[in-house]
Amino acid sequence: MKKRIPLNRRIPAFLFLFTGLFFIFSTPISSHSIEKIGLERGLSCDYIQDITQDKEGFLWFATEWGLNRFDGSHFKIYKAHPVETNTISSNGLNKILADTLHNIIWIATQRSGLNAFDCTTQTFIHYPVSTEQPNGTGANGITDLCMAEDGNLWIGTYNN
Repeated sequence: MKKRIPLNRRIPAFLFLFTGLFFIFSTPISSHSIEKIGLERGLSCDYIQDITQDKEGFLWFATEWGLNRFDGSHFKIYKAHPVETNTISSNGLNKILADTLHNIIWIATQRSGLNAFDCTTQTFIHYPVSTEQPNGTGANGITDLCMAEDGNLWIGTYNN
């Protein structure tokens, strides 16, 4: 013979189940939209190597044809220039990283070492590709960037 569960125990269980289902099905599902922001919007190249976002909310794209900053409407493109001094050292980029402590975008190039873009002064700093210089990266091709908790920048290279 089956043992019957008393009614005073069945009602709270039913109410708990009903309330849970009510909240699950009555909660609106957030809608996300995907927006294409490619060449037609001004991106320099459709081959994107990396994306980061800075403190001010700008999106930065590392491409095969330069550094791109997107403000939500328009792109600003930073490309290497053989004569101008305040440019990125190379258009072929591997990685970018928004500095968590400073207003700087770190840029790993495929063949021209490490660059830093100071967002406040709008200037580029090129770090030498030399093992003899104190701030040298030791390799031309920077493959990865990682910010440590203490603010140090870790750099991965093709060799060394």
